Amino acid sequence: MSFQITEQLRGDVAVVALRGDVTPGKIEGVLSGRMLSLVNRGYRKLVLNLEGLPSIDSIGLGEIVRCYTTLMRLGATLKLAAVPKKIVDLLRVTRLILAFELAASDDEAVASFR
Repeated sequence: MSFQITEQLRGDVAVVALRGDVTPGKIEGVLSGRMLSLVNRGYRKLVLNLEGLPSIDSIGLGEIVRCYTTLMRLGATLKLAAVPKKIVDLLRVTRLILAFELAASDDEAVASFR
């Protein structure tokens, strides 16, 4: 399965979904670019849906962390939604789970902004 990034706008919240296999070079810079584009268009509330990722490597995880820190500096908020157990476990091991707000679904994440 090829790697895809899609976005859906829900009022003032942008939901970005990742799907497919994250291999080196496919996510690096691409996700950050998409998120920055949304911020430049005025979106400050962002949700990253990880449901479509079977797994993620250190490069992919690094890209998500880079997005998170960049968005915070720009005054935006990033929440993770529908995170697969395998990725939740990785976030726990790396202690990054303390940095992110996780939601069970896009709907829950979007509602949490209200």
